[in-house]
Amino acid sequence: MASVEEVLKKLKARARPDQLEGMARYGMVAERRLGVSVPEMRKN
Repeated sequence: MASVEEVLKKLKARARPDQLEGMARYGMVAERRLGVSVPEMRKN
């Protein structure tokens, strides 16, 4: 099982800050978001 640090490292590598504005349209506050889409998170 991956550690929290490993998971965060992988998510940060896939970060798309330019996507945060679009996510706000769905009620997601930009604070503490990386801009990683759900389909991207579901990939291995």
